[in-house]
Amino acid sequence: GRGTAGAVRRRFASAEDAFRLADLPARGDQVATEVAQPRIVTWSLAALRVLREFGIDADTAVGHSLGELTALHWGGALTEERVLDLAAIRGRVMADASRGGGGMASLAAAPAEALRFAAGEDVVVAGYNSPQQTVLSGPADAVDRVCERARAKGVTAVRIKVSHAFHSPLVEPAAVAMTERLTEFDFAPLTRDVVSTVTADVLRPGTDLRGLLRDQVLFPVRFAEAAAKAAAGADLVVEVGPGRVLTGLVEQIAPDTPALPTD
Repeated sequence: GRGTAGAVRRRFASAEDAFRLADLPARGDQVATEVAQPRIVTWSLAALRVLREFGIDADTAVGHSLGELTALHWGGALTEERVLDLAAIRGRVMADASRGGGGMASLAAAPAEALRFAAGEDVVVAGYNSPQQTVLSGPADAVDRVCERARAKGVTAVRIKVSHAFHSPLVEPAAVAMTERLTEFDFAPLTRDVVSTVTADVLRPGTDLRGLLRDQVLFPVRFAEAAAKAAAGADLVVEVGPGRVLTGLVEQIAPDTPALPTD
């Protein structure tokens, strides 16, 4: 099934081992934040293992939202076990500590145009995904109104299947809870180049990663800038994890750089 990495697990023992290490729940709501976040990180770890078997490694990593965790693992800050622990904690914190009634939507529009549709609403940019795609976040009813306005002007607007307004002030309680839980983690210094989607720049070795991961819950995802920086001079971009959404975004952000999903 989608998101279970069935094909890759059957073909590669190392991928199956990654899922065994994660010990994910087989039943229950697989789309729920507390289940989905560890599952996505496990998929990404499995894909990293398989790529390594083929001798494929990167010079730079970028993580989109939750993917920032996997990028920090790749950069040497966390072991596989600890990044799985952190993904499970982040999933629970995001599900429990955020105020409900939030919503998110993806608009096929540049940020300035997306914000024009959001004028007068308590809605913020949650994701700068590509030059032609912007994610907005806020109270669910406000997000619905923004989508209606966009569609009335012929702009594609799609509600994202989440129950919270991630990357907005509405998830401040989750950021506070995340700050408390992050004290349980010791991060090793980064030994490789990670371009953060919080800062849109290469993280310096001495970066306060606890602070970064707290901000990461609240602040917008600056994927377009981060991916452009990472793709500059690269001969290939590989999407590590489930799906191929980011590959499509990279094709818009860096059209001259080939991009492939591990999927």
